[in-house]
Amino acid sequence: MITGGMRTTATDLLDTHANILPFQQLLRRTCHRATLRMVTLDQTHPLHKGLRTAYNSCARRDSKSCKRHPSPLNRLLNEYRLNPQTIETIAPSAITQNGSPT
Repeated sequence: MITGGMRTTATDLLDTHANILPFQQLLRRTCHRATLRMVTLDQTHPLHKGLRTAYNSCARRDSKSCKRHPSPLNRLLNEYRLNPQTIETIAPSAITQNGSPT
């Protein structure tokens, strides 16, 4: 329906023509972006300490077997091998009521 193709046209061909990724690749790309965004959080963010703890628990076990029941953070950090301590953090900037950054 997106491309306006005929009903008999192969779906794979239409997805390629419309530049739509297969579901598995789309899901991996979304998870990687979310993990990378969390890793770049500033130290004042509430998730920063949890990310550091999750990474350290995997690093101590050589990233092959984090925990018996790993959390989603453990799984993401183990899958993409992102170290929160070596990636540059992005400092938040507040905007005042008149619209100028502080």
